[in-house]
Amino acid sequence: MSNIGSQLGARYIALGDNQRAVEHLETALRLDPSSAFAHLNASLALYFLKRSDQGRAIRAQCDPADAWAP
Repeated sequence: MSNIGSQLGARYIALGDNQRAVEHLETALRLDPSSAFAHLNASLALYFLKRSDQGRAIRAQCDPADAWAP
């Protein structure tokens, strides 16, 4: 489910519905706290919602090496 939540969140970002993206990505992070994809996308959606402080806090929880792992 966390992978689906991450994918839905990314799609909602692309559609411009950032609030809905954050909801799906927060669920994905609760289910899989190690998901770099969800961390990065949640921080991006929060940035678009003008909540960059929260976005930076979420991004800080992510290991940058995991973001580029296959």
